[in-house]
Amino acid sequence: MSVPILTITSLTKKFNSVVAVDGLNLQINSNKVFGFLGPNGAGKSTSLRMILSLIKPDSGRIEIFGKDLSKHRSSILGNIGCIVEKPDFYLFLTAKENLKMLAGLSGVKPTERQLSEIIDLVGLIGRENDKVKTYSHGMKQRLGLAQALIHDPELIILDEPTTGLDPQGIIDLRNLILKLKSEKGKTIILSSHILSEVELIADEMLIMHKGKAVVQGKVNELLSDQDLVVYIESSNPEEFMNLILKHFPESNARKVNENTTECHLSRIDLPVIHQIVSGTNLKLYSLFYKRKLEDYFLKLTSS
Repeated sequence: MSVPILTITSLTKKFNSVVAVDGLNLQINSNKVFGFLGPNGAGKSTSLRMILSLIKPDSGRIEIFGKDLSKHRSSILGNIGCIVEKPDFYLFLTAKENLKMLAGLSGVKPTERQLSEIIDLVGLIGRENDKVKTYSHGMKQRLGLAQALIHDPELIILDEPTTGLDPQGIIDLRNLILKLKSEKGKTIILSSHILSEVELIADEMLIMHKGKAVVQGKVNELLSDQDLVVYIESSNPEEFMNLILKHFPESNARKVNENTTECHLSRIDLPVIHQIVSGTNLKLYSLFYKRKLEDYFLKLTSS
C-alpha cells in the first residue's frame, strides 16, 4: 500500500487570539488534484504556508512523502514546487534567463531542451526571450508555474492560482493542471474560494470555514445530483408544497415566499414534477436547482 503524499494531524495555528487553523486533519494520496476551498479568511492560505514551512504551526504534525516535515525540511521542500501569492521575477531579464537563475537557486541546471519543454508546457513558446517587464499578469502566472516545475517536483502547491487571470487564462491553467496530473503523474494541491473552479479539476476537496474543516471528500460524491435544493415558482406555492409532500414525503418541501417553494429532490425526480403539475390547475412558472453542497458553500461565502 502506497504512503500518502501528505498527512496532516491536528494542525493548529493562532495569530494572537484568532484561531486561523483549528485541529486540521487531512490525508492526500499521490497523483491527485486536491482542492482547498473556503471563503477569504477560512484558513486555506495559512494551512498551505504551514505545509510549505513558511509558517510554524503551534501544534500538530505534517508528514510529506512519508517524512516528518519538522525533521526533514530541506529534502522535502526540494521536491515541492509552489506559487504563493503572485510570483516575482527580475523584470529586466528574459523569461528564460529568470528560469535559469531560479533553477540554479534550487540546485538544478536544466539543459536547453528541458527549458524549452517547460516553456512549451506553460504556453510561453515564442516569448521566452522577451523581458518579463513586457509580460501581462497571465504570462507572469505562467512563468510562475514554469518556475515551480523547473526542478521536476513530485508535489505542486498553488495558492489561488487563477487570481487576476482572464477567462482564457483560467481555462489554460485548468488544462495545464490536468495535464500535469495525467501526463506527468504530479500531485497538485490548490486553494480557491470558487467552488466551480475546483469542481472542474479536483479529485478530492476540503471546505474550510473559520479555521475548521467542515466538508471533506471526493468531488464527484460531494457534488452529487442525488441531493438537490430545488426552487419552484408557481401560482400557488402553498398548494404546490402540499402536492410535493404528498408525492415526496421526505423532500422537506416548504414555502419560502409568496411565489416560491423549496424542496430537496434528486435530479431524476425533476421530470415527475412536471407530470404532477399537468394534472392540476397549478401554473409552473420556473424551476431551478443547486446541489446541496453548492448551496451550503454559497451561504458560507456570503456570510
